[in-house]
Amino acid sequence: DDRPLSAITPEQLERVLQSKAQSVRNLHELTLNHDLAAFVLYSSFGSLLPNVGQGAYAAANAYLDAFAEYRRSLGLPATSIAWGAWAGGGMAEEESFQEWIALGGMDLITPHLGVVALQQALDNGDTTVAIANVDWNRVAERSVAARPYPLISELIDPISHDAGAFGEDGPDPLERLAALSAPQRREELIDIVSAELATVLGHSGAQTLDAGQAFKELGIDSVTAIELRNRISRSTGVRFSPIAVFDHPNAEALAEYLSSLVPAADADGVAEAATPDPGDEEEPSRIDSLAIEDLVRLARGES
Repeated sequence: DDRPLSAITPEQLERVLQSKAQSVRNLHELTLNHDLAAFVLYSSFGSLLPNVGQGAYAAANAYLDAFAEYRRSLGLPATSIAWGAWAGGGMAEEESFQEWIALGGMDLITPHLGVVALQQALDNGDTTVAIANVDWNRVAERSVAARPYPLISELIDPISHDAGAFGEDGPDPLERLAALSAPQRREELIDIVSAELATVLGHSGAQTLDAGQAFKELGIDSVTAIELRNRISRSTGVRFSPIAVFDHPNAEALAEYLSSLVPAADADGVAEAATPDPGDEEEPSRIDSLAIEDLVRLARGES
């Protein structure tokens, strides 16, 4: 039941929570008078780094993690494991699913390694533990690039998130865009925005998206808007505020806006250097400082 947080109703949240939250409470109450060697809960890695649109699912799994801590506070055994995706059956065998999790920096856990990790968690007496096959640098590109993420900041290598998408000797993307006619440039920018949007959202490709669909409906929020801006800027050389993602709320509208920012090429076909927005580096804090009413207004596309 994936959807943006703003679209989740209390009834939908209750439905998602019911299967895990109520079930663990039932198990807890039914086993209180039993001398258990272990009380193992299967949570999900999505409680730590949830995918776009999975707020309710993340909350349900976070409840399991919190309940394990609650049982430990009572002197009862409990271990909650936030699992990544397992190989060996189900959706994991579908190529589209494997591509989707790979975009987010994840790989499948083999059954053998999963069982070994489970036993290790029990032997160590862990209360809550995450077990997943993660490429932390790939995760950093998606999460830490948007804003500092203390939870995983010490697990990743230093990465220059300002590096361009092209090599030093490669073509300048801004010059290439400037050399195109206005209609060609607009189509090229729609393709770029759609491709980067698909990556940010974890889709298998831009072909799964409608360029006219609102970013809000797709699950873009203030954090993913910054990541989307960063990726588009690296791919195009165009500097712009992430607020533009809300002001121009679909791929077609944003591409039209970006086209207007591409400087005209000179007689030799070289684009004049774009003037960076002096407020670019402050955008994350600017977004954070907005009142809830302002964020809602921007998300709705109101001026």
